[in-house]
Amino acid sequence: GVDWGYAHDASVVVGVGPTVEADGLPDHVELAVVYVDEQFQMPYAAFIGRTAGRLDGFRLRRVVSETNGVGQAPTQELERQLRGCKVIGKHTDARGKEDGFGALKMMLEQGRLALPRHPALPCQLNALEFTTSEAGTTRNAVPESEGHDDLAIGPYLASSPLPVRRRSPMPWMSDARLTLTDIAAPRPHHQPDATPAPT
Repeated sequence: GVDWGYAHDASVVVGVGPTVEADGLPDHVELAVVYVDEQFQMPYAAFIGRTAGRLDGFRLRRVVSETNGVGQAPTQELERQLRGCKVIGKHTDARGKEDGFGALKMMLEQGRLALPRHPALPCQLNALEFTTSEAGTTRNAVPESEGHDDLAIGPYLASSPLPVRRRSPMPWMSDARLTLTDIAAPRPHHQPDATPAPT
């Protein structure tokens, strides 16, 4: 999943793929965030080149790129450079984000999605808020006081197509059975039925 930003937000790529036996994760973990890249104030041309080069190590099934705002032109150029890979442009809206973030939350609560040891991704997922205006419109975002939500949008875009298959394991968080409430801070204790991943 690709989200574009420059002045106030970051350009982000987040990859989600099926787990493999070499990860050493419990059987109930079906998917994992396997690639994260967040770059602030990087020109779009440079970020596209960086992304195309780095994703060469993955067997990509498809890439979902947000086309809101400035995203249309970078999405087209990314598709040109990722020759042979299907790039899907996606216009995101409040309803889609509500459904997508709800699905992510459910997967995390069920222990079906593993997150890497990344300093910002768990915090952004934990800080997401669903608010409704007086006009009845829904907004899903990280409050400005809490920072950005670019990384949270990445797995929302990527989780449905299951776009990658890895060649090697990734370093996982110490407990794969984490909820959005838990992942921003160490858990005080483990639930009896939780099976921790190897550290």
